[in-house]
Amino acid sequence: MKQKLYGNAKWLTTTFCISLAVVTVLMLVLRLSVFRDMASVPETEVETITDDYLTYTINRQVYFAKSTSKGNLMIQNLSQNDYYMSVDIIDPDTEISYIYTGFIEPGAGRDTVTLNSELEDGVYSFVAVVSAYDMDSRELLLTDKLDITLHIGQAPQTDGASRK
Repeated sequence: MKQKLYGNAKWLTTTFCISLAVVTVLMLVLRLSVFRDMASVPETEVETITDDYLTYTINRQVYFAKSTSKGNLMIQNLSQNDYYMSVDIIDPDTEISYIYTGFIEPGAGRDTVTLNSELEDGVYSFVAVVSAYDMDSRELLLTDKLDITLHIGQAPQTDGASRK
């Protein structure tokens, strides 16, 4: 009887140690991939915009780690809308389009976007042209223009301020 208990205790201890090692490795992998530091997540200035026809949210401070990476536009066509929408981000001086989302259905959005053309590192003041389209005819119904800032190759501010 005493020997059987010892054998079970040895097996339980071995199983516990292996399980503990597996859980530790799993936590480390999750920590490095899924559960990143909140300090590495860009500060956002997501605003809800409402006009006569269209209500949407958009981040007006978009950060790109580099010109070829994804930025945090976070545009949302809210579900109460009866219109497709699209966003075209242009340089107001040259009329060059740097981001185009394509049609976004009501209740859908685009969290991240990529640039159509590369930009040097820096801060750019552009214009977001938000357009609403009839869902049947796809006829353009209205456009709205907003100032938007693209930050290329710059770390977002993480001064601990609360997110909007």
